[in-house]
Amino acid sequence: MYALGMRRLFFVGAAPLGCIPLLRERERSLHNSKGCNAEANSLSVEHNTAVASLLRDLSARHSDFQYSFFNTSTALLLYIQELEANGSAEVKAACCGLGSDNAMFGCTPLSSLCPNRSNHVFWDFVHPTELTAQKLTRVAFDGSPPLVSPVNLRQLCAP
Repeated sequence: MYALGMRRLFFVGAAPLGCIPLLRERERSLHNSKGCNAEANSLSVEHNTAVASLLRDLSARHSDFQYSFFNTSTALLLYIQELEANGSAEVKAACCGLGSDNAMFGCTPLSSLCPNRSNHVFWDFVHPTELTAQKLTRVAFDGSPPLVSPVNLRQLCAP
C-alpha cells in the first residue's frame, strides 16, 4: 500500500472477541473470571500486538508514513469494566437475539428485544450497540496511548 502512495493509515485493532455474546455462550470451560472466552481474547491481543509491531516497523522505514493504531480490545475491555463497576449496563447479554443471553442466533423478527438498547454493550451476538460504538469512536478520535497510538485519529488527520 505504501508503494501505491499511502502515507497515512488508521488501523482498527481486533476487539476482545472472547467477550462478545456469541463466544461467551460457547465453550464456557475456556472462560476467565469475567466470563469471557480467554483463548479468543488472547488471540485478539496477539493479533493487535503483531499489527502494532508491523506499523512501528513501517514507520521506522519510511519517515513520511504516519499511522494511528486503535487498540479496540483494550478500549472495549476498559469500557466493559467501567460499566460492570458501577452496575449501570448489561455487559454480557445481547439486546436482540435468541437463546441464552440472546447469543445463540442473531437479531430476527422473532427475536426478543431488550427494552433499552442504550443499557447494553452489545446489540446482537456480535455487534456493539450504537452507544458503545459512539464511546469507542470518541476514544479513537480523542484518546491517548495505550488506547490509540502513537497519535489519535484527530491528530493523524490534522494538516
